[in-house]
Amino acid sequence: MKGLLVKDWYQLKEIKRLIVVMVLVCFFLFIGNGGEGNSISFIFGYLMIMMSMMAVMTIGYDEMNNGFPFLMTFPVTRKQYVIEKYILGILLLLLGWIFGMVLSIGNEMLNTPKAESPLVILLQGVIFFAVGLLFMSVSMPIQLKMGGEKGRIVAVLILMALTVAFVLGGRVLGKAAPEVLQKILKNMNVFMSGNFFIPVVAAVAALFVILSAFISVRIMEKKEF
Repeated sequence: MKGLLVKDWYQLKEIKRLIVVMVLVCFFLFIGNGGEGNSISFIFGYLMIMMSMMAVMTIGYDEMNNGFPFLMTFPVTRKQYVIEKYILGILLLLLGWIFGMVLSIGNEMLNTPKAESPLVILLQGVIFFAVGLLFMSVSMPIQLKMGGEKGRIVAVLILMALTVAFVLGGRVLGKAAPEVLQKILKNMNVFMSGNFFIPVVAAVAALFVILSAFISVRIMEKKEF
């Protein structure tokens, strides 16, 4: 499995220009918006999605030029191949999370009068990390099943559909039963400020990843090269 991680590392080095562009975009957004809270949230979310996509992209590289049959000649099982992709995704998300936290802390240092508490910064980081895990959990099985550019497009469309449904659902509920929406939001604020928020989010995210990995392993084991 270590060999697979090394292979993917060298593959990612081939897209170093994309990584440099991604980092520059984050810095320009940060500087251009004066480190405002909304820009930080966008940058954090952008980093998590991009890091997840980079992990998924390595599957596409493996598929190129009929690469799967060649990879399977090595002493690596299909299950190990899938697990390595999730490990890679989590490592990339951790790198993006660290970078996002550095920007968030830098933002608070630049905006001392309006600085958020360390707990709020941590909660935001946990939420965005969970979003990255969710994107990876949806994208990996789809990419393995459909392959190529089609898999990435379908994964993005599904996540966009879920986001639109969530936003529209909130608006409809706000118009139809505003008191219910206010009660939900109030309960969510209480929950997020409580001691169980981070453990619950971590447990739900882990459940998504485990379920996704199980599905991906089944897809990979049935895949014909």
